[in-house]
Amino acid sequence: MLRTIRTHRRRATRTVAASTLTAAALTMVLAGAQGASAATTAGQQCRGTGWGSIAQGVNSYPCAQGNGLTGISGSIDYDNLNHLNILPCAELLLVNSNGSTTSVRDFGCGAWSTAGRQQFYTATRTGLPVGTYVVAAGFWYNGTYYGNLQSGRVSVF
Repeated sequence: MLRTIRTHRRRATRTVAASTLTAAALTMVLAGAQGASAATTAGQQCRGTGWGSIAQGVNSYPCAQGNGLTGISGSIDYDNLNHLNILPCAELLLVNSNGSTTSVRDFGCGAWSTAGRQQFYTATRTGLPVGTYVVAAGFWYNGTYYGNLQSGRVSVF
């Protein structure tokens, strides 16, 4: 009888120890998953060299903005010196390790305008994976797209 009690006690102790280790491991996994949540570079990151010429007398100043989580949006100023009827557009690009870029999201376009000065604000693209991104500015004019003037870099980490 004493042997049976000792055997059950040992089994119970092993079961409790295994349960405790499982619970501790699960807690560490969950804490790690929470700690892995991404954030973006704070603040607005604009084109480092200021206004840039795209084409046809249209200049642009693209900026990218992180939302503090995994979202990035863009704001682009256009200076349409010749008052051409242009359609301003933007695209979100991932900066690859070799410096090239890959399109992640087409932000679409604003409205056709001949205004000398105009701004285009994009929607926020959320749920982005870890990486470095830029917003590329461009425009449509007479059936041709001119663009790829890039903002400063925003990182999702």
